[in-house]
Amino acid sequence: MIKILSFDIDGTLIDKNLDFILWNIEVPKIYAEERKISIEEAENRVFAEYYRGAFIDKTPYWADIEYWFSRLCLKDWGSLLNKLKKDIKLFEDVPPALSRLKEKYILVATSLNSKLLMETKLKASGLEKYFERAFYSESYTPGNSEMRSKNDKSLFFHILEEMDAEPKEVLHVGDNISNDVIIPSSIGMHAVLIDRNGEKRIEGHPVIKSLLDLEKLLEGNYENG
Repeated sequence: MIKILSFDIDGTLIDKNLDFILWNIEVPKIYAEERKISIEEAENRVFAEYYRGAFIDKTPYWADIEYWFSRLCLKDWGSLLNKLKKDIKLFEDVPPALSRLKEKYILVATSLNSKLLMETKLKASGLEKYFERAFYSESYTPGNSEMRSKNDKSLFFHILEEMDAEPKEVLHVGDNISNDVIIPSSIGMHAVLIDRNGEKRIEGHPVIKSLLDLEKLLEGNYENG
């Protein structure tokens, strides 16, 4: 029987636009202002540093805003995060769905963001009140969610260990076929893909267009699974 529901944050509960703005627009903008160079030159330098970090240094601290401000020799990341809070946007179905699901299940949040960025999103969006725990990872590439990787499965094993749960007792919900369905399923967890545009399919796994459909799906297909 499923006892715990794990929710990916970006693209599942919160619109991904914030991360694009943070890494692709605001960081280069600050770099340009502090170096007194053009935005085009700043973008070239910053994106080159992202590439160097990803493929040469292989840094694990992808979504750590403190790390990147230090690496790029920038100032005052705290002001930037406060500025970006207004750009954190929940999908409309999220609050009512989580409110109902919280009555029946233990809810946890998962993300490939760093702890600092994830906590900022959860608090600023009002999501924090729905979750018993939040789990995060550093393996995230700035500005490009498609380069994320959970292939070591460590984040999901960490959830099971910390929640003292068996894989069959946990269902993970997310918007990425590989990260949110294939990987958790490979260790025995249940997984549901959310695709609000109705364009994705994955054999053997349900696809929902709204979180409001999740409760009915759980009662019909998973309650005794």
